[in-house]
Amino acid sequence: MRAVVRSLSHTLKQERGGSTSDDATLFLIEWRGGAADHLAVLE
Repeated sequence: MRAVVRSLSHTLKQERGGSTSDDATLFLIEWRGGAADHLAVLE
């Protein structure tokens, strides 16, 4: 999982010309299967 976050972070910085003008947040969720009936639905 750390490798994925690191890769996304490097890609973001590269696409922004080597620097960022503001804070960036990466939010990843690892889904391990199963029913999602109990999760909230955003409308």
